[in-house]
Amino acid sequence: MVASSGESASYEPLSLDASVPPITLEACPTDETKARKRAAAFFCLGLLNNTSYVIMLAAAKSLSEGGTGLVYIANILPGISVKLSAPYWFDRVTYQSRVSIAAACMAMAFFITGYSERRLQYPHNSDSLTYLPFVGVALVSLQCGLGEATLLAAAGKCDSLCINSQGAKGRCLTAWSSGTGAAGLTGYLWTVAGTHWLDFGVAWTILAALILAVMYGLIYITVLGDIDDEKRLTSYALSQDIELTNDLLEADAIERSSACSERESIQTSQTSLITRGISIEEMRATDNLSDSRQPIETNEFETIRPFHFILSLWPYTVPLFLVYAAEYACQAGVWTAMGFPIEDATKRNQFYQTSNWLYQAGVFVSRSSGTFLTLSPTTLWVLPFLQVLNLLFFSVTALQSPQTSWLYSQPLLYITSIWTGILGGAVYVHGYKRILVDFQGTFLTEMALATTSVAEGIGILMADILGLFLQGCLYQVHHLDNALVHCPLKGFRLRA
Repeated sequence: MVASSGESASYEPLSLDASVPPITLEACPTDETKARKRAAAFFCLGLLNNTSYVIMLAAAKSLSEGGTGLVYIANILPGISVKLSAPYWFDRVTYQSRVSIAAACMAMAFFITGYSERRLQYPHNSDSLTYLPFVGVALVSLQCGLGEATLLAAAGKCDSLCINSQGAKGRCLTAWSSGTGAAGLTGYLWTVAGTHWLDFGVAWTILAALILAVMYGLIYITVLGDIDDEKRLTSYALSQDIELTNDLLEADAIERSSACSERESIQTSQTSLITRGISIEEMRATDNLSDSRQPIETNEFETIRPFHFILSLWPYTVPLFLVYAAEYACQAGVWTAMGFPIEDATKRNQFYQTSNWLYQAGVFVSRSSGTFLTLSPTTLWVLPFLQVLNLLFFSVTALQSPQTSWLYSQPLLYITSIWTGILGGAVYVHGYKRILVDFQGTFLTEMALATTSVAEGIGILMADILGLFLQGCLYQVHHLDNALVHCPLKGFRLRA
């Protein structure tokens, strides 16, 4: 990660010795029933955590017809702030406190958005309440970001404590990922059922979702409330590093004739410790524990340097950023300007809803694959570039019309929407699965999982900004009104 004082910083990915024995499993539940309950709880929490997010996205065109991308931006920016700041304060706030705050934000978000949307139906309230729905959307972003970072870390903690049993397959992490994948289908089903099948309207559909916030808090408290009581122990490998360092220092003092080789060995040991975020001076302070060869209780986050730690996670954050930037540029921009026919606003909204449904189906399938396989680092990097090709395909197709291009056909576009979801979901679950595998046996797993999630948020934010301009240009090409942002390319008229 970082070198000691006086040396230049290096942002290399964390290098962990694969031969290191795994963490001691003091808190691993031996009861299989309890383990299954935990996995089920993580699935439900992933489902509820992201359903609120999806409900807002599904209603995006209703909340702001010409500024769907603006809704997307309000729905991601607060969450990014939480995830970026996580290394600086997560260790000081319990899991239960963070989940409780997230549940409260979810409830307030649904109430504010639903209430304001209902009041906006009356013309005399339209001016004063126009931007109030965005406050609710921002609260959902805060809830989703805080909940995801917290529960990803909690799932990683449960899995790494049981790395020799169900955790070896990442059961809790995969259950969480699968739940978030199912949230896409659930959120859109909730919105369609409320607004179309039951004819509640957008306002009451959102207000009815208050029950989800209650369920969110209760599930965590009743099933996972004891996670804060489980003390994490550092790995046996860390105690070995401490002992090796002290042995080498002794040998260096006794055998002056082999000073050069001993110093080289010491430097190697120090590098191993620094890679884990611990300075050699801090290791010397634990000198009295080195003879026991027992795991050492430690504050997991005090010894890391947050900013450098974030940078060192680039092998996981860059693929997440790319895949999310590409797929959300499709959602926030390109898909809003497609339809059969394009000129009909109702048909455009129908295509937007259908493509998102199919996208979420693909996400659910791929996010549920974590217990069956683990992608290699190379594959993890290939998938985002395939997603960029999807964005190019949709963009080129959207410049045409169903009458002028064979690419602009419902079967092809809908199949590609599913493929877009599969790629995005695969990078999500297997990116975090790689962290669980690569960091196993260290106490940095929880923080790495929580921190890496910021990459998807930044990718979505960049995509939402790009989506505003993509929508503006495509609306201009097709002579459509109500785009919030005007296309910067004046006279952009590629369509014949």
